Amino acid sequence: MSETSGRKVSNDVANTQRLRYDRQGLDTEYPCELSTMVTAKEQIAELISRPPDDSSYDEIIRELAFELMVQRGLKDSDESRTISNEEMHRRIKTWQK
Repeated sequence: MSETSGRKVSNDVANTQRLRYDRQGLDTEYPCELSTMVTAKEQIAELISRPPDDSSYDEIIRELAFELMVQRGLKDSDESRTISNEEMHRRIKTWQK
């Protein structure tokens, strides 16, 4: 067990995924807990605690939105709801007309 954000979590959970936060020359990795045991409120509290204290409201909201998009994408991938690069290129071409 390791301690992350004041809670004890298994090493497997703490190492499940690492997200990179790059702001003002900082290049730091933060563990992203993806356990079903963690509530949405706990995940949001963890995400809010990551950026520097002088982060703006907009920066924090962007981090939350980004995490939500990543989680949705991972879920789609796990459920085989993906398309090929070729199909994506075809769709983009239809947007450009």
